[in-house]
Amino acid sequence: MRSSIIKACACFAALGACVLLASLTPAQAQGYPSRPVRIICTFAAGGTTDVLARGVARQLSEIWGQQVVVENRAGANTQIGAEHVAKSPPDGYTLMVTSEGTFVMNPSLYDKLPYDAARDFIPITTLVELKQVLIVSPKVPVSNIQELIALARKQPGKLTYGTTGMGSSSHLNMEMLQNMAQVKLTAVHYRGASQALVDMHGGHIDMIFAASGIVADQYRAGTLKILAVASRTRVAGLPELPTIAEAGLPGFDGTSWFGLFAPRGTPPDVIAKIHTDVAKSFENEAFRKGFLEPNMLEPNIIAPEAFARSINDGRERWAKIIRAAGLKGN
Repeated sequence: MRSSIIKACACFAALGACVLLASLTPAQAQGYPSRPVRIICTFAAGGTTDVLARGVARQLSEIWGQQVVVENRAGANTQIGAEHVAKSPPDGYTLMVTSEGTFVMNPSLYDKLPYDAARDFIPITTLVELKQVLIVSPKVPVSNIQELIALARKQPGKLTYGTTGMGSSSHLNMEMLQNMAQVKLTAVHYRGASQALVDMHGGHIDMIFAASGIVADQYRAGTLKILAVASRTRVAGLPELPTIAEAGLPGFDGTSWFGLFAPRGTPPDVIAKIHTDVAKSFENEAFRKGFLEPNMLEPNIIAPEAFARSINDGRERWAKIIRAAGLKGN
């Protein structure tokens, strides 16, 4: 595992260096794009990733004067969409928006992937950070993290939690919680957050990690009980909620991200242009106020080489959690 992580670091570092070099020279891709661009979303329509991909597509369409279409290729923990993009022509006309699971979790969860996470893609930029919150059913008699931990220790394996699939951030954040709190919970896997939330409302599961943006209105209306935020910092739109680290588990950090990628071999000058134009989109105040903030998506545009480093760091960190939990994908 360690050798593969070192190999991955070298590959992503090399790619980042190439893109950085390109960004320091005059743009060569003056004619790009000259036809419609596809953004492959590795999740189903209607979810956070899809919403984000469509928002970015609209912005780029305006800048480029070309149609940018989103195509959903969901399934197998993002493997279906990632494989499609890895095998697409590296010409800048097929891009991918996906979560950290594609590059950070999947290499440790699966012995064999239909794509090489370190060598088949060029990381262009992270787009946003997504802050998840820990929601508990009204039937669970707790009001904070410490009370939840105490209850779980009294009833090992009795409390249940929903996930959006094996190896998803909602799953692995709960595995990290169990590991750090030394408790045992029982997982119930779903195909998406909406179904899991319905079951939690119905009393069929006890808790779930979910994106703050999709549950904020229900929380404000008093129909959901949220204990804490999984990320290292609080949610700007829900400042009263403590982080899990603040609430009793120092060091807990379940920050999720979504990023933009291209197939390996995409010309460096095209990568540089895409990065520049995405950054320009995210600087647009109307886009921030009208799209990012209502969806509680925190913009995080960074240079390709910095993105590559963060992927490598995350892969090593999550590999330890996955090994400790004994997790393996099907």
